Amino acid sequence: MPAALAGVSQVIRAPHYQVANAVGAAIAQISGEVDHTVTLGTRSRDEALAQAKALAVERAYYGWGPSGHGASGGHGRDSPDVSPQ
Repeated sequence: MPAALAGVSQVIRAPHYQVANAVGAAIAQISGEVDHTVTLGTRSRDEALAQAKALAVERAYYGWGPSGHGASGGHGRDSPDVSPQ
């Protein structure tokens, strides 16, 4: 944001405003979702739910990527300093 704006008498910036978005992003919770229909076949309902939960965690952590299948929209699978819990 510029130091002056047309029509504004004073621009006030909070302390450390330059990093406010980074702090918010660092402390924010993440989420992932899976929206698809499954056929249980030989799997139990609990197994299907566990698989859907794992996929949601993967998407929340790694991101969707260009194809919608994770791995390149977020941290990336090769990130050495973080891991999903």
